[in-house]
Amino acid sequence: MNSDEPEHVAMLRDRLGRFIEDHMPRNKAAKWDAENYFPRDVFDRLADLGVMGLTVPEEFGGAGRDILATMIVIEELSRRSLAVSIPYIMSACYAGINLAEFGSEEQKRELLPAVAADKLIFAYGWTETDAGADLASVKTTIVRDGGDLVIDGEKRFCSGAEISYWGGAALSKTG
Repeated sequence: MNSDEPEHVAMLRDRLGRFIEDHMPRNKAAKWDAENYFPRDVFDRLADLGVMGLTVPEEFGGAGRDILATMIVIEELSRRSLAVSIPYIMSACYAGINLAEFGSEEQKRELLPAVAADKLIFAYGWTETDAGADLASVKTTIVRDGGDLVIDGEKRFCSGAEISYWGGAALSKTG
């Protein structure tokens, strides 16, 4: 423990350390990482610690914006397994932070409570053949056509699509 850390961060590190020892044994974590496997059951238990809402304002069901605590969760999980820390980043940071900062009020009301409740893991489709991950050069567009969204363009891959999750159902296969 760093003596300069706030007390709640030290308590979080302790709780995460026990969680990791109990639910993420080294041999299993190594296998998850080697096989690119998402242990959804472990992730759900992690959510029970209340860490999914660390980037979500209280008015949307979160714990309030605590970026230091969020980074501590990422640090501690990453020491053992990227198979658990990367989905946490996709949920808490990609979904939680981006929605809190840039989402419409309607998106915040609908989606931020889902982030805090472990009902939403984002996936991003950034990479394009000619642009790579240079977001300023992305050419794909999306327009609303009545009740439909029309996408014009293509993506090379969509990071996290295989574990994306919303509302209690996987959007695609989870390993």
